[in-house]
Amino acid sequence: MTNIVEIQAIDPLYLEFCVPQIYTSFLKLGTPLTFEIDGIESKNLAAQIDLLYPSLDETTRSLRCRAVIANEQCLLRPGSLARIKIKIKQITLLNKETQRDSF
Repeated sequence: MTNIVEIQAIDPLYLEFCVPQIYTSFLKLGTPLTFEIDGIESKNLAAQIDLLYPSLDETTRSLRCRAVIANEQCLLRPGSLARIKIKIKQITLLNKETQRDSF
């Protein structure tokens, strides 16, 4: 039997990506992220992590993750390259003036 056509669903889409091991403790299901795709006018599209794979990739020491993207307008296509941003921790640094004794 020969396949004539391949059917792909494009709503929703799955965004799969890897995160270095050092950041994995900050991730959990529901962690929000933003992403951009060249050619799509909407900047900072939003999604959230819905799957954390159970083990690290032994070669890259990274964790594979997945987010579900609503694509009702069918603007996004499978195979597109995405740039992902995940805010993992917010740190407030205090600017403290250093005092020095005069001689």
